[in-house]
Amino acid sequence: MSPLPIPDGLIRPLMYLAIAAALFGTGFIKGCQHGNLEVVAYREKEAAESAKVLASAEARNARNAESWRQYAQSIEDRHAGGMAGNAAAVNAAAGMRLFDPGRESDRGAATGEKTGAAVPAGGAVGAELSRELVAFLVSQAGAADAAAIYASDAREVALQCLARSSE
Repeated sequence: MSPLPIPDGLIRPLMYLAIAAALFGTGFIKGCQHGNLEVVAYREKEAAESAKVLASAEARNARNAESWRQYAQSIEDRHAGGMAGNAAAVNAAAGMRLFDPGRESDRGAATGEKTGAAVPAGGAVGAELSRELVAFLVSQAGAADAAAIYASDAREVALQCLARSSE
């Protein structure tokens, strides 16, 4: 007696079916492995291209960063030079004497002889401004010059940024 109670007429077709299923499974698995190899190769190709693009972008960014660093350093140097020149001009004006020509010219107001904006030759009495007022005016002129330097530098940086933004 056979160990399986399968009729004799079905044993042969079941054997063919089992062999066919084994062959199909083997082919299916090999096909999937082949498909996986294609996917792996595609991924490796894409990874290599991505690495090239990344290296190119990093190199370009490094060049741009160095260019901007040098530009910023040149702006800082130029700004420091302008501010130093401004400070030197303010310091040089410390002993300056300023006159108000209007005070002197008002003396001849009754006769109609105004001298205009002419500075008195020897510094007429009453026409010279006080030291405190001169110091205040010089400091304000220095502050105005510093503001002009800041505005000029800011405008230059803005125009440079605008020009480079289209790169």
